[in-house]
Amino acid sequence: RKQYVYDIERTVLDPLEAFLEGDLQHLKDLKRRWEKSGVEYAHHNARFMGKRAKDPGLFEAAQDVADARKDYHLAALEYCSKVNEAVGKKEARLYAVFGGLVAALGQFTGAQGESMEELGDTGDRLTRFSDDRLTALPDLVNRMAEQRRRILQRTD
Repeated sequence: RKQYVYDIERTVLDPLEAFLEGDLQHLKDLKRRWEKSGVEYAHHNARFMGKRAKDPGLFEAAQDVADARKDYHLAALEYCSKVNEAVGKKEARLYAVFGGLVAALGQFTGAQGESMEELGDTGDRLTRFSDDRLTALPDLVNRMAEQRRRILQRTD
C-alpha cells in the first residue's frame, strides 16, 4: 500500500509541481512583458495624439508609435503561442499521469492478488481511456507544432 501511495505521488504530484514551477512562471513573465509593452504603446500613442499637424517631431512620434505597436503585437503573439504550448504540455502530462495511475493501479491490484479484470467494467474503462489518451498524444504534439508554426509565420 505504501508503494502504491508513493507511485501516485511520484506519478501525479511531481509533474504537476514541475508544471507550476516551470511553465507557469515563464508564462507569468511573458504576460508581464506583454502588459508592459501595452502600457508603453498607450503612452507613445497618447503622446502622438497630443501633437499637432505642424509640430516638429511629428514623424519621430509616429515612428515611436509604430515601433511600440510592433513590440506590443510581438509580445502578444509570443505570449499566446507559449500559452497554447503550455496548455498542450499540461494536457500531454495529464495523459501521461493518467497512464501512470492506471499502471500503478494495475501493480497495486496485482500485489493484492487481484487483476484489472477483477475490477470489472471500471478496470476496462480505465485501461481503454488510458490507451486512447496515449495514442492521441502524438496528434496533440503535432497540432501544437502546427499552431506554433502558424503564429510564428505571422511575426515574420
